[in-house]
Amino acid sequence: MRHGHTAAHDHEDVGRGLIMSGKQENGVTGRSRARRVVRRALGASRRAVRRLVRIEAPTSPPPTRRQRSGEAAPGSGRKAGKGKGRAAGGQQARQRAGQGPGKKGASRAAQPRKKGPGRKAPSKKKASAPQGLEVLRDSVLFDPEWYSLVTNRPNMGRNRAIRHYLTIGAANGVPPHPLFHPGHLTEEADRPLPADVAPLVAYLQDADLRSASTHPLFDTSRYLRDNPAAGRHPQGPLAHYVEFGARQGLAPNAWYRPRPTEEPEGLAGWVKDRKRALGEAHRSGGAEWRAQPSGLAEDFVANRPNLAPAIDHKAARPLVSVIAFSGLEAPTLKETLQGVALQTVNAWQLIVVDQGHFAGLRSLVDDALGGASVTLVEQGGRSQVEAMNLAIAACEGDFVAWLASGDTWDANRLRRTTALAQQDGTGGTYDGMRRLAAEGQVLYAARELTPERILSGQRPDLTRFVLRRSVLAEDGLDEDLPAASELDLVIRTLRGPGASYLPTVGVTRDDAKHFKANRLPPRFRPWPDHEYIRTWGDVVVNERLVPWEDLEAAPPEPGLVTVVIPTYADSRMTVQSVRSVCRAGAGQYRLQVVVWDNGCGYADSIVLAALAEQYPEVEVHHSRVNHGFGLGNNLAAQHARGEHLVFLNNDTQVEPGWLAPLVDGLAEPDVLGTQSLLLFADGTIQSAGVAFPATGGLPHEFLRGFAAEEAERAEGLRFSALTGAALCVRRSEFSAIGGFDPVFRNGMEDVDLCLRIAAGRHGAFRVVPRSRVVHLESQTPGRFAASISNRAVFVDRWSTEAPRDDRDLWASVGIAVTGHQIRNVVADDRRLCQPTPLLARADSIVEGSPRLRWAIKNPAPAGFEGEHWGDTHFARNLAEALRSLGQQVVIDARQAWHRESGYLDDVTLALRGLTPFRPAFGQVNIGWMISHPEMMSRTEAASYDRLFVASLSYPRWLRDEWGISATPLLQATDPERFNPSRGMPDTGHQMLFVGGSRRQFRPVVRYAVEAGAPLAIYGSEWEPFVPSAMIRGQFLANENLGGAYRSASLVLNDHWQSMRDEGFFSNRLFDAVASGARVISDDVEGMAEIFGRSVAVVHSSADLARILGSTDLDAVFGSDEERISVAEQVAKEHSFLARAQTLLETALDLRAWQRDQRGGS
Repeated sequence: MRHGHTAAHDHEDVGRGLIMSGKQENGVTGRSRARRVVRRALGASRRAVRRLVRIEAPTSPPPTRRQRSGEAAPGSGRKAGKGKGRAAGGQQARQRAGQGPGKKGASRAAQPRKKGPGRKAPSKKKASAPQGLEVLRDSVLFDPEWYSLVTNRPNMGRNRAIRHYLTIGAANGVPPHPLFHPGHLTEEADRPLPADVAPLVAYLQDADLRSASTHPLFDTSRYLRDNPAAGRHPQGPLAHYVEFGARQGLAPNAWYRPRPTEEPEGLAGWVKDRKRALGEAHRSGGAEWRAQPSGLAEDFVANRPNLAPAIDHKAARPLVSVIAFSGLEAPTLKETLQGVALQTVNAWQLIVVDQGHFAGLRSLVDDALGGASVTLVEQGGRSQVEAMNLAIAACEGDFVAWLASGDTWDANRLRRTTALAQQDGTGGTYDGMRRLAAEGQVLYAARELTPERILSGQRPDLTRFVLRRSVLAEDGLDEDLPAASELDLVIRTLRGPGASYLPTVGVTRDDAKHFKANRLPPRFRPWPDHEYIRTWGDVVVNERLVPWEDLEAAPPEPGLVTVVIPTYADSRMTVQSVRSVCRAGAGQYRLQVVVWDNGCGYADSIVLAALAEQYPEVEVHHSRVNHGFGLGNNLAAQHARGEHLVFLNNDTQVEPGWLAPLVDGLAEPDVLGTQSLLLFADGTIQSAGVAFPATGGLPHEFLRGFAAEEAERAEGLRFSALTGAALCVRRSEFSAIGGFDPVFRNGMEDVDLCLRIAAGRHGAFRVVPRSRVVHLESQTPGRFAASISNRAVFVDRWSTEAPRDDRDLWASVGIAVTGHQIRNVVADDRRLCQPTPLLARADSIVEGSPRLRWAIKNPAPAGFEGEHWGDTHFARNLAEALRSLGQQVVIDARQAWHRESGYLDDVTLALRGLTPFRPAFGQVNIGWMISHPEMMSRTEAASYDRLFVASLSYPRWLRDEWGISATPLLQATDPERFNPSRGMPDTGHQMLFVGGSRRQFRPVVRYAVEAGAPLAIYGSEWEPFVPSAMIRGQFLANENLGGAYRSASLVLNDHWQSMRDEGFFSNRLFDAVASGARVISDDVEGMAEIFGRSVAVVHSSADLARILGSTDLDAVFGSDEERISVAEQVAKEHSFLARAQTLLETALDLRAWQRDQRGGS
């Protein structure tokens, strides 16, 4: 079949030309002659011809010039006819109906028909071509070599590959080119592609799409920037790279180093090479069960005529002991045992384990075997493994075989397997197995077994083996491995005395019968039922095949930290995580990053492989199968060279400076492990350690849903366990206990690891709040598939030994646990549901010592983007001032305004900017409008218990227009950061502006540019408006801002139009004036009364030019002594501490009023 398939591809053009250009000749239709020529040319079966005609005929191209002139088609062996034949559609339909191509047996419609009166000639109906066919024929972006590679259809040819893509491949997401990934294009285009058009066709026909990135490894924007001509290519920048760029040595991204001589296809060739390498690695493993019986050699026995055991007739040797379990179905057992009686082996002994599910076992066995000697072993209350060992102890044979109810043996199986083991001198033999699966599917396990293939996911059934009893005599089956003791025996045999492979089917299993006869109903199973937990096989692999001894023996490299990142089916988030780790650095340590590709598809694997090209500290290791979190990490850890291991989830983003504090925490010997503070994307805590409920049961994540500042109170706490999403442990201790226990699959293995480490020596675990990691929690497909079994195993193992520390941990941060409640019912068995602590404030306000819990609502977003917002720094400064007054303060970024722990707050303080806030009952709600008055509605203004406004005039408008009372409270500054001592005047920039463009040419900056000022800008998105030389940076750190203001000769400031109209002073004014700077600003009513001569007002570029032309700036802004005096006054009257005192007094008054209201109700 393989040879015929290849031939059909090699000759597809020949067949197409003959079929489409045939004529009638000598009374035989051109179509019939073409079919005969095709068969002769291809040497193929009738079925192969049908496939060729069906695929090629409907949309074949017009005849070539050679064919039109009557010349012979190349390779045809004969001349083409001179007329037109009928289209092949009718031929295709008849062949589907089972009729041959010739006259014999053909339908009447297939025979030549005479024309007669009133009879119309048959219509010629031409099948339509797939949409986009011509577009792709002319495109360099359809790569038939690549398409054949990813579809595993070699030698398809360009036209056939295009048709397959348009009709089948596109709908299944098959990429037509190494650098064209439909899913990535959809994400980058930020809109869905047309559903009725193949993605590549849509890309080529839509000019807007062609500017989007087509593949994670091809940087479209960079390529366009470096090669502007690529934007004019009619098929887009990618086509330009494929057609010209690769051969010219143009760079497709920041890391690929072009080598046109060695890699003429450039990055596309690099991707192809990786795909081929991955394919070879995967084929070396291979699936255990296959639809084709590859690996079988039915002539194996014929070629070994001496394949018969050496028989000692007098001693009745070799004797084979056959062990069978009675199961649940008596008829099935009887049928199975009758097959044993047909064995051609010299002598056998049957041992049946009575599982007690039906009566009359003895008589059933006697009836099935005709009174042969049988030994019965009662299982009783024993596990299946314990019962198996009893059966093995009863064996008297030289060999032992296992028979499952519902299986059928080949009559020669025992004779052949024992003979092969004797001849090879191995510990036994295993043969092939056939499964009759659901819906008539037949599957085969028929490949030679190796430990490496077992590591790659194969789990061979013990019933395939016939082993020497001496192999079992010493250890038998390991009773501590309830669901995998048989796999353990197989691995021990393969790695010890070995086992021969007999490539014939010896066992046939009917799945329906087997499962019905052997699978216990739930009410008969123990709790938890370890025999049905499949991950015990991973436990065996971890113990037998992972080289822990080598890892323990290898000396670690001093100062090196190994970060292990396992990933499955998600290269995008993994790449972001690895980049964040490499960019954050390791401080005083050196870094090794081990990325473990846990069975990703080839597209993800290729993207991951590129990480090692980009970062020298990264190495990528690929696995053929998904081993889960535990075993995947264990396998990855074998490549670790560092003294410390950090396990990091692939769906995380580390913050700068995260690693060194995490590793430093292990400097104390009694610290068993450390964990980063895990944050959600909204900035709230995902995990600050693990707490175990006082009631017993499953643990919960400490401080989950609380503001990040709460973790500072948890520093130094002693935990019994941590979360594995960002966990640091010593490599020596990790390897000594065999790493994570893979009986857990993607859940609880991290907590179990900590408890096992703690069981080995005295100590505790710590959370390091300075090490911050954002965790986008549970993004991996199938993350919760084994959640229930994970919980069952954990509760069974640790329910009596786990600590019960949650009350003490919560009390240490001022929170009392008043009880526990199951809020999320995941199973009927409540032991598998997590008890959630009910929390209440333990340190509420005490008379004489007013300590309130404040939540400042920051309008800036969480994460890196929010660091560029002035609101973020404003909120932090205000929080510090409140804390200096004895208050407990947290800051909630915009996404966390309504976090789940908000009910514990006493006061919410909303810094009102661009985003509205909706207060809730239960707290004191204070609003502070610091900008954008036009964004606040009347409803929101009335919802606060007290509203402050950063304007002297706007409160009057609120009173007069809306009848709402508001109090002026101007913005503020931090005198510690902004004061004249931070620098010397006129030693820095001549003119400084700090702020983004807001995507507009801000007026005060435009004035400066028009006036020819020597302006220095720190801010984003200024490129369209000012010369690049003026842009000194995208960001100026807040801690350096005071010094920059003080040392600049002039500082620019402006306001939003609405703020200027309503009398709102920007925060920049307070900071710059407090620093003693000279400030140029647009005008706001009342500015001179507050800032004196330190601020000069301009209305145009001419105004600004006049200031620049002044020979004495002090004449405009006052002397340095005058500006310092104004700075001191601003620091005194407009500091954050002054604002905090006002806010605290207001909050206490409002709480007292609320208490009175509740008391009077």
